[in-house]
Amino acid sequence: MKNLKKISKQELILQQAPCCAAGDIVLLNLDPTLGSEMRKSRPCLILEAGLSPLSLVIVLPITEAAGKLGVQLFVPIVDLKQGGLSKPSVIDCYQIRTVTTQRICKILGKVNEFVLFEVKKRLALVLEINEEHLV
Repeated sequence: MKNLKKISKQELILQQAPCCAAGDIVLLNLDPTLGSEMRKSRPCLILEAGLSPLSLVIVLPITEAAGKLGVQLFVPIVDLKQGGLSKPSVIDCYQIRTVTTQRICKILGKVNEFVLFEVKKRLALVLEINEEHLV
């Protein structure tokens, strides 16, 4: 037990920081679920990673684009190759979740800044966040 260095709270938070960042697409194990929640392992967009000292990230699930293009709740992923995806996909802006980083199976890729900005705009609509809330 010799040579044990006292670790500050900030150092501990940095050590627990997830291996991903906002805009990354990761494969998440979403089970167990209830009701209409998206099930199984599926790709998800990381919205926020690193603010929580509890090893949590905020994510949005990604699903097949079939029948969902043009619907306000879904943002299409433009560059499938960059995202590490094989079929046309959309980000579901209605099923926002906070999950432990232990659910992350692997990082698949990332979205470009335009897609991430569009997701944030759609979330502002879903959550009814207006400019008055940002003052």
